[in-house]
Parts: sequence; C-alpha cells; structure tokens
Amino acid sequence: MGISTPDLAAHVAPLVDAVVVGTPVVRALATEPGQAPALTAAFAQALNPNPVTEPRA
Repeated sequence: MGISTPDLAAHVAPLVDAVVVGTPVVRALATEPGQAPALTAAFAQALNPNPVTEPRA
C-alpha cells in the first residue's frame, strides 16, 4: 500500500505494524531538498502521535 501523505499515514497507523514511506520523501529530496526534513518529521509524527517521553537507559 502506498502512503503518499502524513494524513494518510495517520489513518492507517492503527491498522498496520509498519509503513514504508519512499516516494514522497525521494520526491521532496529531488525537487525541494530543504523540505525533506519537515516532510520526514511530519510522517514520523503521523505514525507515532504519542511518542514515548520517558528517558531511555
């Protein structure tokens, strides 16, 4: 299944164990490299809306 936006990733996240995001990030790197970090972060936030905030050993 292709996931093209962070919003779609957020919708499928509860239903799947993993999501591969490739084309949107590669497209951002090829067309607007400065936007790739923000896009990657948006996907990460969408897939993990409640990150662990406890320090890890």
